[in-house]
Amino acid sequence: MGEIFKHNEKCEYMSVTDRAFYLLQAYDIPINKKEFIGIRLTDGMYEEANKSYLVAYKSEFQLRSTIQYILHQADMMASQIENRLTKASIEKDETEVQERIQSIKNVVGSPDNVTEEKPKITNDLFEELFGEKRW
Repeated sequence: MGEIFKHNEKCEYMSVTDRAFYLLQAYDIPINKKEFIGIRLTDGMYEEANKSYLVAYKSEFQLRSTIQYILHQADMMASQIENRLTKASIEKDETEVQERIQSIKNVVGSPDNVTEEKPKITNDLFEELFGEKRW
């Protein structure tokens, strides 16, 4: 697939989650504990750091909210939709390119129909300009 987003090289690398927390605090946007847990765990088990939150062997350590599951499912759905839209857009672009190529071939003619014989006018113009026949 093509590059959809370009990373701003002026910004230091941060994970999406870390950048979200950085931006929230940079703009003095307060969040509560449930919101923190929800944002922190949005990537689910895809993020190794989340394992200690999500794998609880004792009932007292289990999470007391479902916000992380809601956000994780929303994130997964958004990724799936974006992926499908991107694929559809690429397929549409490829189809349009093929249609344009076919249009050009229809106007110009396909390479199979082109002969080596050049029109006489081209030979006449070449001879007139350079004093010799080209073909």
